[in-house]
Amino acid sequence: MSTKVFIRDWLELKPYNKPVATDTYYVQLSNKVKNAIIENRYSLTLRKVLDFDLLNNLSCFITSYLEDLVSETNIWNTFIKCHKEMYGKPLPFFDCKHYVQEEINVQDIKFLIWYYLNTSQDTQLIHPKNDFISFTAEKIMVVFDEVWEYAPPNEALIKFYSLTDNETDYYTVRNVIDTILYKTYLFSNDTAFELKMNELELFQKHEFDSHLVSYLNENRDNLLNSQRTALLAMSGAEWLAHLLSPSNSLYPKLTNISPRVFGYFFYKGQNEQFIHLEHVASGKLFKLDQRSFDRNDLLTKADEIVYLGMIRWDGNWWFSGNFTSVGFNADLVLDEKNSISSRALVSFLDHEQMNMEEVMQEQRDMFLAYTGGHELVFLEENKVQNFIEGYKAFSSTFLKLSEQEVKEAQQRAAKEGFIGSENDRNSVNSENLAQIYFNPKRGIEIVFNIHNAIPLPNNTNFNIYESEDDVIHVLTSSNISKELAEFCIEIGKDKLPFYNTNIGKTYLENLDFMLRFWKKEAYFSKPEIAFTGTNKS
Repeated sequence: MSTKVFIRDWLELKPYNKPVATDTYYVQLSNKVKNAIIENRYSLTLRKVLDFDLLNNLSCFITSYLEDLVSETNIWNTFIKCHKEMYGKPLPFFDCKHYVQEEINVQDIKFLIWYYLNTSQDTQLIHPKNDFISFTAEKIMVVFDEVWEYAPPNEALIKFYSLTDNETDYYTVRNVIDTILYKTYLFSNDTAFELKMNELELFQKHEFDSHLVSYLNENRDNLLNSQRTALLAMSGAEWLAHLLSPSNSLYPKLTNISPRVFGYFFYKGQNEQFIHLEHVASGKLFKLDQRSFDRNDLLTKADEIVYLGMIRWDGNWWFSGNFTSVGFNADLVLDEKNSISSRALVSFLDHEQMNMEEVMQEQRDMFLAYTGGHELVFLEENKVQNFIEGYKAFSSTFLKLSEQEVKEAQQRAAKEGFIGSENDRNSVNSENLAQIYFNPKRGIEIVFNIHNAIPLPNNTNFNIYESEDDVIHVLTSSNISKELAEFCIEIGKDKLPFYNTNIGKTYLENLDFMLRFWKKEAYFSKPEIAFTGTNKS
């Protein structure tokens, strides 16, 4: 690891590969920023948190913030604008009374250091108000104050984030989304890093496979559509929409891009405008825009099966990802029609047309009826399957049950150990304890070993002295939904010691921001209900 920042370090955070006119200036500035980081009394503390070989990257990252403001590329200002719209202030954590938007602020630098440290490693939770963050930010601010008035704009940057108001081509739009997620300094330790790790895994698994490039393309296309950033849990399309502004004609098109649909389809014919397809698993009909597909000459036989992906952009389905023709395979058809996961990929189309709030409320009523009013139940791992099967049997006839039959079902559940009480405290002795929660946005959610974060009367194994680790896991785990986390917080915030610590109070004061930061994709729960049918799409 060199002690000096070089041009190659700087270019790692840029959307281009060859240096432009201003890059030499900003490399020199990055070296001054690095000196400010390592030559202060808190530098040793910082190095305990951050690997030494990341110091160059951090220096370029912070310097890119100033370059962004000077060049008016609008990346940082879009974050500030969106945060202010959501929470009424430019930034979380810090006093913004004297904050000046669109100029350099020490609060920005504090936040960026905190953000970098918490995305570059996952072994420690770094408090935003640590002394070494504040002191280092002040030192960097001195460097920036000296150059703010005359730092040159990078005129090459702006073109990578620009679109005309009347753009109709999804692929042109997709290129800008790709740049935002994978070639922009602000997300270099977030979505760009995740893509790099995904690609490394694919290289290791398929290094000598002739289809490696196809795997990489499919992976990138899928991530580009599904990934959300740790900052505000926004998608690449949403970032681009806000970067362009709500008044831009592309804004509603960008905010309404559909999830990516991919899988097996029957080819049903084509005309000048559309290729007609039927999703094998669900029977849903799709019209693929001819403008997006240049291999229609390969589609010749009715009911041949093809594998492809598509995105709904501006009301039409556009080809997105790989394409493979597999002929006809009766076994594949049977497997797909029996595949819940394949049907679930298109279930959002049904959810758009149905009143899912009513559906989920009905499901929740059944769950509460079965558990005797408990939104969350606790049981041993080996009883989970029986609970689920019992609940399914109960829910299939719920609307037809009398009040007495509901009570009898609840008694059976209690007898089998599904519903605890205070009298049963410490009656369960198991290494793996399940918590089953009815998520009003998603459905039944099953997690394990967070019971010490949930001081409920029916939690017979709650131990307040072991609560902190469970609370932190509830807050930070991407496998635990936002809804379950909020449920646990509401139950525990006045009873558990963690929430009275400085860091606990900071998280509670900025709770929604932190849940978006930690959970990203898990922040937006969707109903896990799949339908079959031939709805046209």
